[in-house]
Amino acid sequence: MAVDQDRPVVAFGFPFAQNGLTFGEYGNEEVLLNVLDEYADSETVLWDEGHGQFYDLDSHSAFADYAEDNGYSVEATSDLETDLFGSASAVVITSPSDSFSGSEIDALASFADAGGLVVLMDQSDFNDFDATDNLNALASGVGTQIRFNDNQVIDEESNAGAEFVP
Repeated sequence: MAVDQDRPVVAFGFPFAQNGLTFGEYGNEEVLLNVLDEYADSETVLWDEGHGQFYDLDSHSAFADYAEDNGYSVEATSDLETDLFGSASAVVITSPSDSFSGSEIDALASFADAGGLVVLMDQSDFNDFDATDNLNALASGVGTQIRFNDNQVIDEESNAGAEFVP
C-alpha cells in the first residue's frame, strides 16, 4: 500500500478485498475501510467500471456490503466525468485495461484537487494481460508520484502447486 502525503491518493499493488478472501483472516476489508474512514468525506464511494476492468464491483461485492454496513454507499460508475461531482468523496479504480481520456484524467485531477480520494489498485497478471501503463498515466495525470510496475514473484519449488504464490 502506498499513500501520497501531498494528494488524496492511495494505491494497492493488487486488487484489495475482493470476493473469495476470508474476511477477518487477513484484515484486507478493515484496511480498505480504514482508508475510506481516514480520507473520504462523505458516504458515497464510486467504483469505476468504464475501463475494461476485470475486477469490477461485483468481484468486490462482499466488501461493498461490508462498507455499506459501516455507513458507506458503494456505487458502480462508467461515467466518471458526470458522477465524480455529485455526492462522491472517493473513487476506486482497479487495473484499467482501457486508457482514460484526457477529459477523464482532468476530471479525476479536479476531483483530487477538491479533496476527493482516489484509490488505485493494480494486479500481477501472470500472462502479460495487465495494462499497468494505463494506471501510471492516470497516476501521473492526477499528480501523484505513485507508480506501478508489472512484475511478480514466482517460486517454482516452495509453492504448494501455484508457482506464482511464494
